[in-house]
Amino acid sequence: MPPAVDTVRGWMDIEDQLASTHPQDWASVYYEYLPLGKKLGMMTMHTEKMGNRTTESQVFNYWEKAHNQRAGAVIDVFSGPGLTNATAGASAVGDVRIIQMTAANAKLWNLNETMMITSTLNDTFVRIIGRVVDVKILGDADSYVAIILRTADSGSRLADASGLRFSPAGSAFPNKTELPVARQYRVAPLHGVASNRLASWSLTPHEIKEKSRISKGVMQIAMQDCLKDYLITKELGNLWGVLDESDPAQYESDGLYNILSTRTTAGYNLINFKTDTTYLGSTTGSFTLLGYQFLRDVGEYLSRWVGGGVWNCYCGGLALEAVQAMLTDRHTVEGISGETDEYGFRFVKVILLNGEMRFYQHPLFTTESSFQNTMVITRPEYLKTRVFLPFQVVEPGQPLAKGLNGQGIRVDGANWSTEIKGGLFSCEGLEVECADCHAIIEGVGLDIIRT
Repeated sequence: MPPAVDTVRGWMDIEDQLASTHPQDWASVYYEYLPLGKKLGMMTMHTEKMGNRTTESQVFNYWEKAHNQRAGAVIDVFSGPGLTNATAGASAVGDVRIIQMTAANAKLWNLNETMMITSTLNDTFVRIIGRVVDVKILGDADSYVAIILRTADSGSRLADASGLRFSPAGSAFPNKTELPVARQYRVAPLHGVASNRLASWSLTPHEIKEKSRISKGVMQIAMQDCLKDYLITKELGNLWGVLDESDPAQYESDGLYNILSTRTTAGYNLINFKTDTTYLGSTTGSFTLLGYQFLRDVGEYLSRWVGGGVWNCYCGGLALEAVQAMLTDRHTVEGISGETDEYGFRFVKVILLNGEMRFYQHPLFTTESSFQNTMVITRPEYLKTRVFLPFQVVEPGQPLAKGLNGQGIRVDGANWSTEIKGGLFSCEGLEVECADCHAIIEGVGLDIIRT
């Protein structure tokens, strides 16, 4: 029997039409939130620009040799003999003074070398020179180097060892002499592992064949999401991963933060601007007023170990905004400019006496509230990706069997699935050279609060 007549009196408007007969207008494309485009692995891309290193094992080892300036702290000063009779009052040229130091520091000296005593105290100017006449390498509490003074200590600086340091000041070997005892400096072993970086996509033939209003195919969209997951995992792993080799079948590689926490001690490499009292003391104030001096201090410290160069500073949104406000407030600062690097990342460049700082807005910090005030500072030439298994695309598998006895398919069909799955894979780790030239700073842009 035919359907009943559905009558509309007068003109027929849109609301009078059946929903199934009014197609509307559907866009064939979609907008996707992509911070800074698809450039999510910012630090990783800059690191790999400097060249990767392959490794023949998931466990890789490398070496580092520290700079030895033969300088160190003075424990105490005595008039002798040995560690007796603490120095009191002034000292004259020709006086012998016993410089107590650790056994490791005593190993740095030979007879007839010249030692200079200095001070770290800002209100005390100390430059006292002496020639080494005796070296005793015993325990840390008993070792010393005896010097005969070549300059007078009229200000009684040697009477108080607080802040005193020693360092070389030449040598005075006699004309007829032998070669001194050799000093050789060992290298330090460093260690890392390569871990598996994986991301995947999964579809059924039904999803792939089904029509969609979106112009991109469902497989293309799935692959793009997979690449995004891979980049995020790799970038954040290189930053925050924690070394774990307790299970040789499931290694986790180290990230920059954990490497800095285990290999640096000075304080500028890991610091919270808001709460740290080491360098800003009891000062209370805003980042706009104090931030520039703080960043100059950080730059000076990081450059001590590798000289001047270019530092990449990856910032959260609020951190970068605070840097901009600080630089705008200090309108007399020279050398500020906006540029774009070879990857299309825009940065603000600030020229300091000890190098160049490039401030980038990091997409993964900007979109996560807990990283908004974070700044990661690196010298990219001192970071390396150690590749055990290189990046590869895992091609989509074919789920349909050719028969009950087809290759890879058991007769009972237990391995058969309609799932089509592909992905991305690599096995690699992070190698950090000269950890002291990198830094991670929290609280950038926050006002300093002291309680």
